[in-house]
Amino acid sequence: MSASAKIIGRRKSGTYQLTFPPEVDDKNYMILKAMEKSRDDLKSRTNKTVGRYYTLPIPAQLTVNSKVEYEAGGIGAFAAAAAGRLNVQGATSDITNMLRSGYEGAKEVLGVSDVFSESGITKNSEVAALVVGGAATLAASKLGALGTAVAGATGIGSFLQGAGLGAGLALNPHMAVLFKSVGLRTFGFQYKFIARNQQESNTIRDIITTLKYHMHPEFYAGNLAFKYPDSFEIDFSSNRKNWLFTIKNSVLTDLTVNYNGENMPIFFEDVGAPVSIDIQMTFQETEIFTKADYPEQHEVDQKRDTQNRLTSGTTGANFDSADTAGIDNPVLSSRFG
Repeated sequence: MSASAKIIGRRKSGTYQLTFPPEVDDKNYMILKAMEKSRDDLKSRTNKTVGRYYTLPIPAQLTVNSKVEYEAGGIGAFAAAAAGRLNVQGATSDITNMLRSGYEGAKEVLGVSDVFSESGITKNSEVAALVVGGAATLAASKLGALGTAVAGATGIGSFLQGAGLGAGLALNPHMAVLFKSVGLRTFGFQYKFIARNQQESNTIRDIITTLKYHMHPEFYAGNLAFKYPDSFEIDFSSNRKNWLFTIKNSVLTDLTVNYNGENMPIFFEDVGAPVSIDIQMTFQETEIFTKADYPEQHEVDQKRDTQNRLTSGTTGANFDSADTAGIDNPVLSSRFG
């Protein structure tokens, strides 16, 4: 069924715009838009359309948790050198002695006569290269035949660990805290819906049923694959949104319904509908936030000045985004029009 046909059917059944309670405050409300993907035929592009509107009060508990992830761990000498954090100043003699001790032990086991070449290790830069691991060539040229054998077989890093064990020393793992990613935020909205008549019971039932509809997938190609569930756009009323926070495109990951909201079964005798229902919705954003989503005030002012200059030459008037928010929203139009 096409998107337009769905919307026509929902308008006829009264489930295209669902509002609870009916007298929801004109200021303290939020709008959830179920975004459906559709296309007219297999050759056309996929479009997103508003499949349904929900107008609900701003919940009593409204929190936002922004999280970024870091990882603490050893980056090793090579990465430390790249970051300019490796200091080998004055370490030439200490490392040379540690290597000499290790190679003397290896010489006796392997029966190799030469340990160090005549030139030896004399420069701090050579020590640094040896420690960070790009050491096969250096070991071959500076440490003689045994150095060539060890560097090729086990790597100089492993040999340094062994040499350090004998000397009672351990290589610095160079601990660092590394940025990993930006976490995707989740939001939980909790409501207690108490119906006062059959019409309100019907609305609560339609809200629950249609939320389940939009959060679930549908089969594709028989049951070979799934079509993705619908996503949601969530926004606060225009005179509240500038003081709250922005929610990016989200998916409904959890819907918990308690039909005995008073911790005991209470139903209307005439229709059998529950009187009190607790609903808990959990949404997860599908996009991350960056600095671009939190412009500083001077950046906001500069952008507004640019927009004003562009519009003043054509329309003769300047419109703030907050003034025009919701103009194309049929829920707002029907309520305030």
